[in-house]
Amino acid sequence: MGGSTVAACRPRVFATAYSPAALLTVCTPPSITQQPVSQPGKQVGDQVTFSVTVAPEVTAPVNYQWQRSDNGGTTWYSAPGASTSSSYTFIVAGGDGNAQFKCYITNGCGQLYSTAVNIGVCTAVAITSNPSPQNVTAGNAASFTVAATGVSRAVVPVAVQHRQRDHVEQRGAQRDVRRILRSPPRRPTTTAFTSATCRTGAALPR
Repeated sequence: MGGSTVAACRPRVFATAYSPAALLTVCTPPSITQQPVSQPGKQVGDQVTFSVTVAPEVTAPVNYQWQRSDNGGTTWYSAPGASTSSSYTFIVAGGDGNAQFKCYITNGCGQLYSTAVNIGVCTAVAITSNPSPQNVTAGNAASFTVAATGVSRAVVPVAVQHRQRDHVEQRGAQRDVRRILRSPPRRPTTTAFTSATCRTGAALPR
């Protein structure tokens, strides 16, 4: 009988090699969780701070640049004295009531702007012309006039009160306020004084 031959196969051995590990970095662009807030009712010399907060998952480092506009947001420039932090602190000056502020935020994979905010600068009221004393006959009319400055941007209204003993009457604001009082017998001369309330606005009408 014919015989058969069986050959034994040796498995082929392949060499194995590994590359160095590569690091995968997922970059999260900036997103804001707390916007800066406008601040009304400030006076010249007050300290103001604007701040912005980004989400905790935003990839570091995060860069902040505070910017200012003096023409209603048409053009912007770096805010004077601003640091590269998430907050901006400065002392209010007379022209700041017309300015807007925002923060430009960047990191390695994105950028965005915060909302624009402003401050309401309250101009102090000063009396430039006081009412004059008058002697009138009982039953006749007496006219008192007072003039004040500071009734301008961000200050509306200036309230003028004419006080006569326990009787107080309040009128709306004008640069020259005139109130006709009926003069009762044996009543003292009226005293006028002013007070101001403030309102926010980047470009309020005069």
